[in-house]
Amino acid sequence: MACLQGTGKLQAVEVEDWTQPTIDSWRHSIWVGVYDPWIVVFKGPVVWYRTMREIVTLERMHRAFDKGLMQYGMMKAVKSTTHAADQQNSSRTLAKAQGVKSPG
Repeated sequence: MACLQGTGKLQAVEVEDWTQPTIDSWRHSIWVGVYDPWIVVFKGPVVWYRTMREIVTLERMHRAFDKGLMQYGMMKAVKSTTHAADQQNSSRTLAKAQGVKSPG
């Protein structure tokens, strides 16, 4: 959170840790495929390979979240008014350089 606020481009930064509410969904995704594999069965070996690779990835992600090595969450912020004004000015400058009439 400090790294987002330290840029000066964002204000009212909020973060939420969604690891615990979502941790079961990683393994659930694997089991959905185990219970209904027919989507993948008839697609051929390339799809089987990709599916197996995804199973390994999802399991590794579950373990990383469980051990605290990874965190899943949501970040919410509002652009600071000075940054928004800077962006608008740079858009106008770019439009002038490209010969496009800007809307403001």
